[in-house]
Amino acid sequence: MRTHRFTSLAALLCIAAGARAAERVALAPLDLPAAERRLQAPLQAAVRAGASGLSNVAALEPMSDSACAPDEGRCLAASARTAKADLALSGEVATAEHGYRFHLRAFAAADGAARGDEKGEVRGGPLDLEAAVEGAACRLLSGMACSGQLVVTVGEGGPGAHLFVDGKDKGPLPLAGPLALPVGRHAVRVASAEQRVHISHGLTVRLLAEGAAGSASLVVESAPLAASAAAPVERPYAHAPVVALAEPSAEGRAGAARLLVASGLGLLAAGAGVGLVAQFQSQATQAPARTALVEPGNNRARTTGIAAAALLAAGAGSLVAGGLVFALTPSGPSVSGRF
Repeated sequence: MRTHRFTSLAALLCIAAGARAAERVALAPLDLPAAERRLQAPLQAAVRAGASGLSNVAALEPMSDSACAPDEGRCLAASARTAKADLALSGEVATAEHGYRFHLRAFAAADGAARGDEKGEVRGGPLDLEAAVEGAACRLLSGMACSGQLVVTVGEGGPGAHLFVDGKDKGPLPLAGPLALPVGRHAVRVASAEQRVHISHGLTVRLLAEGAAGSASLVVESAPLAASAAAPVERPYAHAPVVALAEPSAEGRAGAARLLVASGLGLLAAGAGVGLVAQFQSQATQAPARTALVEPGNNRARTTGIAAAALLAAGAGSLVAGGLVFALTPSGPSVSGRF
């Protein structure tokens, strides 16, 4: 029974060490051209939408006191630590000939090390930029391709017409099932009618294609992929910022582990010192010239030895506890950048 308990405990410790807790993300103000500063709030909302629903993001909140440049990792990390976050996120936008260029970066709050980046160029206006930034934030924070779904419902006169998405023929209507699309804005065309559709991660957008000429009209209905049509959910842009979890951050756990290890080393050193004193006391009681003091000396040596053993045991326990906390402290998500 005891062996089984130890085996179960070891398995639980291995599972806990392999699991990674969600991280708190601090978003610095985006660096925008003077003429585009009105886009600050919509673009921050786009970043929040990209992080919405990601299991590895516990919270995404704006930095209140950051004057760091978008590529100053150490400066951003210090601001993130002040905000008690695990990750710092920065972004910059520049105007291009036919739209915008953007660059998002992620830095570890512990040391300012780069964790990845996403950048690209957008042809179009502010709505296209917001959608592109949403997709980039989702990829940067999750380390995976982010997508949603498009469902086209066929009405009168719709069957047989071909569906085009971003100029590519997806086949005749009705489609066999939902169409997976990357996060962003997409041009959807049926016959002579065209509609711009915003796809968000994990949501479904529904279109109605009908009419003798194959016209397409957008039905405002975005819902989680697994939810029924009877319970539509608002688009993520309307969501409030993700609520922060009460779970301690990885940096806080690492600090506690360092304190335990330091305490353990200190206790071991103290125990070793007291042990030497006990050894000297024991040797002193065995000297022939001090025979009358043997019994009191033995008592003192025994007491000192017990104190040394207690210090050594406490130091070893503190070291073990610190090692366990280190092992159970999550390292954060691995984020891959696109260059």
